[in-house]
Amino acid sequence: MIEFTLALPFLMFVLFGVFEFGLMMYSLGSSRFASADAARVISEQGTLVINPCSSVAGCSALDRTTWPLSGDCDADCQALSAINRGPLGTTSIATIDEIDVVQLKSDGSADTGCAGSPCNLNRYTLDGQRIGSPTYPATTRGVILGSSDYAAITIKFRYRWKTGIFSSAFPVVSLSSTFNVKLEPQRFPGS
Repeated sequence: MIEFTLALPFLMFVLFGVFEFGLMMYSLGSSRFASADAARVISEQGTLVINPCSSVAGCSALDRTTWPLSGDCDADCQALSAINRGPLGTTSIATIDEIDVVQLKSDGSADTGCAGSPCNLNRYTLDGQRIGSPTYPATTRGVILGSSDYAAITIKFRYRWKTGIFSSAFPVVSLSSTFNVKLEPQRFPGS
């Protein structure tokens, strides 16, 4: 009885640790899947627009002032809809703070000539509200064979510890997941 009493706190700490880190790894894996899925959508759509927005699955979950149901749904709108429908957007395990769409150079780095931050960047919340002014509109992206743009999708999120043992001892964990992709050509040079 005494040995069990002495070992119980350690066993509970290990048990809750496995539970917490399992949930955190699930949220990290889900964010990786969500950023890859959003990058795939942006790569495939390029400069194409779907009208009306209501015909895109998940568009109804987005902010109506930014993406009206009767309006256009560009590649960013469709990518945000995909994230909202995916495992990271439909669970409360993690809190998504920001979703970034960044134009990359051909070597995979961002052009950070704008006060140390990327020059061509669109920032959104999970529900599609714009954060600041977009500087990389979907309609202006390079989708010509031989000179297509490269883009990165970054999802920034927080994981809050679920058990009191960890939430009182450790701070909220801020994580991010990024996926780089080349936009698929939609036109040939000269067309």
